[in-house]
Amino acid sequence: MGKLTLAFAMAAGLAAGADAQTADVTSPAAVAAAQRPNFRRKAPAADANAEANTAEANSRFVSSSAAAADAPKPGEGAPFWQAIEQPGEPMDYFRYWGLNGATTAEQAALPGFNNEIRSSTTDPHRPQPLDNQPVVFNFQQSAPIAMETQFAGCPFRNQPDNKIFWFNPYANADKSHTDLGADPDNHPNYRYGVPGEWTISQPMNGVRGLSVTSAAEGNAPGAPDGGYAVAVTYVTDRRCSDGNNEYGFWKELASSDPKAQEKDQQSYFYYSIKTNCSSQFGCRASDSWDGAGQDQVTSPLTVFTHIQSAESGRRLPLEESSPVAASTETATASAETADIARRPIRPPERLGQQFNYAAYFVPDDQTDADHGTGYKFRVQVTEADNPSKFAKCSINGGPLQDCQTDVRILNWFPAAQIQTSAVQVVTGTQTSGVNAPAPLTPGAKLTVQSLNVGK
Repeated sequence: MGKLTLAFAMAAGLAAGADAQTADVTSPAAVAAAQRPNFRRKAPAADANAEANTAEANSRFVSSSAAAADAPKPGEGAPFWQAIEQPGEPMDYFRYWGLNGATTAEQAALPGFNNEIRSSTTDPHRPQPLDNQPVVFNFQQSAPIAMETQFAGCPFRNQPDNKIFWFNPYANADKSHTDLGADPDNHPNYRYGVPGEWTISQPMNGVRGLSVTSAAEGNAPGAPDGGYAVAVTYVTDRRCSDGNNEYGFWKELASSDPKAQEKDQQSYFYYSIKTNCSSQFGCRASDSWDGAGQDQVTSPLTVFTHIQSAESGRRLPLEESSPVAASTETATASAETADIARRPIRPPERLGQQFNYAAYFVPDDQTDADHGTGYKFRVQVTEADNPSKFAKCSINGGPLQDCQTDVRILNWFPAAQIQTSAVQVVTGTQTSGVNAPAPLTPGAKLTVQSLNVGK
């Protein structure tokens, strides 16, 4: 989604210029309190075309038994996977957790302040190959957050070629609206971040896919409307995600159900254009506040639930089980059937278990009027320690199956262009602000064992 704060906060937050005077918002606390929910929180179909294709697309996501024999094998058609954010490789690191905003670049790197570190080669949030320890991104508790600074922040930039222009949606005293993207380097206007911790990779060209081995742990039941706590990994063609093209994964920990359980949480694959653009938040199609609004367009979502090891749910061998009394019906069955009946079943899921999530472009030779890009996404979830074996999961509410599907790409997504453009990978967590606090359980975190791009 670039810069995770922006990727989420553009949809979740509030445009607030450092030098803007607003009639509606009078203080940083009021700005923070007005944060809006992240687009991933509800994620409706973004346009009629996407909505019309949702049912059709979803019907393809669940493999039928007849088609199972023809389903892709693990890694079939995959690019060469190249590890990124390795020790010594520069990356950006951010952590927003409170009102301690830095006034110098030195402070921005200290743990007592919101962290905004650009091109770091020493930050510990990278793989540790010597001791094979995963990187940990914590979920920050909902709290007021200090304004972004210029140290590594993301000013809004107009994109005339893409018809994307940014304005402060809150009127100045004279009823005008500050043009946020006209000259952002000399007159930067920054947003208030929302709680989160994440990294941004260096730019790369020729990226054909994304692969991450990770696990998100924790729960946030009984969240208020607009409350969210998400773990994300995605590819973006703009570092700050200010009207970008992107694709990737996210998992939602928060639920409005006070009895929601961690095992029922959903993970998603998506792709989008004009990401974080919203008429409500000042995104316009021309360099005028009175111009037509611009809004994000998001694909139908691929929803994964109950992701589990392929070994889960199998019958234990007899030597692993304790004898149980056979029922009358079982007693009359064959000895083999009785043995199977006596074997207990493994628990279906293990919370916090890592899996490898991959999405990559493969040719699509079944083009039609709505899907003419020539590409589709191959989305697969495999065992973390055995990439040749699929995990099991439910896709879009279907039965437990091999956790893989091909996602066809609608015409509005630039599938060929994003494979040649300079892109970056964003990984981390974000939590809703104080107006809709996510009631996170202690120890909520995202652990990342490896992060790769496909070449």
